[in-house]
Amino acid sequence: MSRSSASKTIANITPRRNRKHKQPVDGHRYQARHLVVCILNRLKQFRRITSRYDKFAS
Repeated sequence: MSRSSASKTIANITPRRNRKHKQPVDGHRYQARHLVVCILNRLKQFRRITSRYDKFAS
């Protein structure tokens, strides 16, 4: 946690449904985080395609 406090980042983790005391979550930040995660997952898919071509070329 010291690394995140040094860079002044804010944790944006949604609480579980069964928690009695839920921490507040900023919806706009969560939406932006979700978009970044989806983009990174799409990039990983393209990386798999290029590695398949490398396997079949040899």
